[in-house]
Amino acid sequence: MGTIYIASGTADYLLRIFKKYPNENLRIFHGDRHSLLIHETDEKTLFQFPKTYQLIANIGIFPYKGKAAIRYVPVLEEFQSVFEYQIRKKMTEELLSFGITSLHLLRPKKGDTYALIACIQKGDSIETCRELFKFLLEEQPGKEKFYPRPGYTEEYVIGEDEDEN
Repeated sequence: MGTIYIASGTADYLLRIFKKYPNENLRIFHGDRHSLLIHETDEKTLFQFPKTYQLIANIGIFPYKGKAAIRYVPVLEEFQSVFEYQIRKKMTEELLSFGITSLHLLRPKKGDTYALIACIQKGDSIETCRELFKFLLEEQPGKEKFYPRPGYTEEYVIGEDEDEN
């Protein structure tokens, strides 16, 4: 599995980087408060100070357009392998019936906060992603022990033009 680097910043700044490197595997996500530039590679990243994740499991690839929700889930170190196993067990092609176009489970290189990234088509409701996260994170025995603090979800529009979707 590959490495995912995520840089956060203003839309203008990240869009300049996105356009400067058309041959790199980059996706740009625009949120209400900030934008993200996602770089998927096995090589060195373009970013100076990214959040670095290991791709643990995925269904599909990051789209160039659409919507995305990222669920950040802090998991205690001693339960990370169990958490990964339980999520991977539920990550099947059948999840596409939720209406998602892709789903990625990312393990942090530093820290304890995993990222689940669900992408949908631009006309679909972001509620689809929230329902998917609820499904993926439910029914885990002892889950109170897994999570040292609450997780949270951020929503984004995917694509060069943050207003097009």
